[in-house]
Amino acid sequence: MRKIFKILFILICTLINYAVAAELGNQTTSTKDDAIRKVVDNYCENDFNGVADTRTTLVKYSNKRLEIEKKRDPELLGKVIAFEADPIMVVNSYKIQQIVISNNKSVATVAYDRIAKSKGHGLPGRKIIPEYVKQEIVEFHLINEKGQWLIIDPPLPRISKRSLMQYYKDYIESMEKWIHTDKSSAGQRHNYEAMVATLNFLESL
Repeated sequence: MRKIFKILFILICTLINYAVAAELGNQTTSTKDDAIRKVVDNYCENDFNGVADTRTTLVKYSNKRLEIEKKRDPELLGKVIAFEADPIMVVNSYKIQQIVISNNKSVATVAYDRIAKSKGHGLPGRKIIPEYVKQEIVEFHLINEKGQWLIIDPPLPRISKRSLMQYYKDYIESMEKWIHTDKSSAGQRHNYEAMVATLNFLESL
């Protein structure tokens, strides 16, 4: 009889240990999910609101992508966005759909409602053209480095119409005091006119 009780006791302890381990595992996965969701949401919200330098803290570029960014922007390395000149998407909304975790890597899918995109680059030269895409699914790949989740090689910036319009308004307002004087060059006036035209277009969207 003692032997049976001893076997039962061992079995019960084993089951309890399995249950505790499973619960801890679930807590770990849940904690990772929360941390990843926070990073992705922070990134998307900053982009949506026109925060130009969010890539300085939340992003990691692969060597291949870094070489591309160096050629395109040797000074800022693609970490700071010029919303008047760099390639961008204009969106109305975003929503995090799913997060899949595999050890120290993760993929988050985000759905956007897109209303426009840029064509070309530079100022002047880049234009905003309408392009309506409902529920565009974009993948964000993340990696955990030293306890911090970072977005690897992020997609094009996705800014809201409201934030982009405010960006242009602020930029244009900063030029108003001198752009119509002899202090401005023909090139600067051309840039100013291009920005005013883009703002007018955005208002019509």
